Amino acid sequence: AQVKEYKRDSFLTPMFMILEVIMEMIIPMLMASIIDRGVTQGDIGHIIKIGICMVFVAGVGLSAGICIRKSEERGVYSRGRDTDHDEASFHYDGGDVI
Repeated sequence: AQVKEYKRDSFLTPMFMILEVIMEMIIPMLMASIIDRGVTQGDIGHIIKIGICMVFVAGVGLSAGICIRKSEERGVYSRGRDTDHDEASFHYDGGDVI
C-alpha cells in the first residue's frame, strides 16, 4: 500500500540515472572527434560545433543528475516522514515491556 505513493519516483530515478550515464559516455566520443577531425585536420568549425555539442551533453547529464537527487529525495524523505508518523501514532499504555 505504501509503495504506490513512490511508484513515480521509483521509476524516474533509474531512468534519470541511465540518461546521466549515457551522457557521460558520449563526452569521450565527442572529445575523440575533436582530436581526430578537428585538431589533426585543423578544422576549427568542427571543433566549435562539437564543443557546443559537448556543452549541451554535459548540461543534459548535469540536469539528469540533479533530477536523480530530487527524485531520491522525494522518495527517501517522504518514506522517512511516513515512518515517523506511523511510530508517532503508537501509544504506550504503561504496562510491562518484558
